[in-house]
Amino acid sequence: MASTNNVDNIEKTADETKQKRSWSQRFGFDDKTLWNWLQLFSSMLVPFMIGVFTIVTTLQQRQTNHLQRLSDIERNEKQHLNDLNIAQLQELQAAADQRNESVFTTYIKEMSELLGNEEHVNNSRTKKLMRVKTLTALRQLDVNRKLFLIQYLYEWDLIGQRLDDDQLPLIDLTGANLGYVNFSRITEKPRIDYDPPISLYLANVFLQNASFVNLKLGYSDFSRSNLQGANFYYSHLMYVKFIGTQLQNAHFIFDSDSVGRFIDFTKADLTNAIIDEVDLLYAYSLDGAILPNGTQIHEHFKTYLITNSPSGQYYTNCATNIDTISSNIYGWKREIGSTITLIDIILLQDYLNGKNPEQGMIGDESGHSINCVFWGGKSNTTTMKMSRIIPLGQYRKWIRCEMVSYEIRGSFAGIHGDHCLLEFTFLTEDGTSVGPFTFDTIIKYKNTTNLTQIVELHDFPPRTPLPITSVRLDLTIEKENQISVYNFGFCGGFQFIMHKKNISEYRLC
Repeated sequence: MASTNNVDNIEKTADETKQKRSWSQRFGFDDKTLWNWLQLFSSMLVPFMIGVFTIVTTLQQRQTNHLQRLSDIERNEKQHLNDLNIAQLQELQAAADQRNESVFTTYIKEMSELLGNEEHVNNSRTKKLMRVKTLTALRQLDVNRKLFLIQYLYEWDLIGQRLDDDQLPLIDLTGANLGYVNFSRITEKPRIDYDPPISLYLANVFLQNASFVNLKLGYSDFSRSNLQGANFYYSHLMYVKFIGTQLQNAHFIFDSDSVGRFIDFTKADLTNAIIDEVDLLYAYSLDGAILPNGTQIHEHFKTYLITNSPSGQYYTNCATNIDTISSNIYGWKREIGSTITLIDIILLQDYLNGKNPEQGMIGDESGHSINCVFWGGKSNTTTMKMSRIIPLGQYRKWIRCEMVSYEIRGSFAGIHGDHCLLEFTFLTEDGTSVGPFTFDTIIKYKNTTNLTQIVELHDFPPRTPLPITSVRLDLTIEKENQISVYNFGFCGGFQFIMHKKNISEYRLC
């Protein structure tokens, strides 16, 4: 019995001792160092990281595949819609092209019928009908067929007159929209120097960004049209009108074989336009035009440089007695000893008719004479002279290029051999003289109240390589009679008129 109790006690003691041991002793870690623990941790970390990486990669691949499938679906849907849109667009383009072709074909057919009827082609009703049909067609056509329509009109000379053809009715395209039309293809023939220029009448037309590249244009009119952004590169322009035209950002660049001369830019807007100063210099007119730099220019072309001088103007120093010498004569300079003076023509008539000169009509109610003429007056000198200078500097451009013609008028008379002589001499900037051009008229008095004769000289442009800056007028009154103390040579009503030639009459400088 005692032995049994001892055994039980020993086992109980062993169990208690085992329970009292630490977990590290029980699992064999009691003798492990820090290094052992680090080795253990590192050996477990690598597989763990591999497992985590595998899981993350798998998840990312699944997400990528999912997004790719969504993208493929969206791309396929877009491609399908795009294919549908392209097909619809092609159908619309085909329909529009067919409609444009139908409009163009119908227009050509109907116009050809109208033009083929020679009996009615020139009446106003037919012209209006052609205009309406043309504008209606242009509103419906695309840019390419607009060009074909313009080619048709050009070949029939309906929008411009060829120099070697008979003129046909002109169609007014006012209000038409011809923007972006390539007029360079209006004729398929290559440009040859001796070919006549293409003439176009396109006034009051919308021509934004139209192209006239390398086109030989002459005697054409673009007045009051909108040519913003139009291209005239390497074109040949002669006698072309751009009066009041919008030319902002237009291009005018000419090469050595092309030219832009005698272009009318009156009141045109050239803001930011590309054009050489030389071409502006040779322009027919820039009056009222806005230049590329934004400044506005005004050219004052005064036609009458001397108007009815002295007759037709009021002079307070017109002599009221045949023995009186005028103190000053406006604008004229008398030589020393000259007795040339202003006198009322009626006073002279009364004297020559034997009337009392004081009874002659010498003026109007205000006392100003309206019938003054130049005469030699009372003098024993056989030759008397006076002169005046008229500046022409502001007309230098037109004179140099012979853009002007001149007209001189005057009333000349004389009795007993006395007469007036008027000379016009043109002066250049270096003092060179061109002229003189002479008027010398001797008229015998025949007991009549009409003592004058109009003498005119037209179109005598002086030609000189130097620019003319002024013209000098020299008036000479010569006395030949020996029976009177008076010099009965008299003249007046002088007019020196400078005409700007028509744009088609100009010549190259």
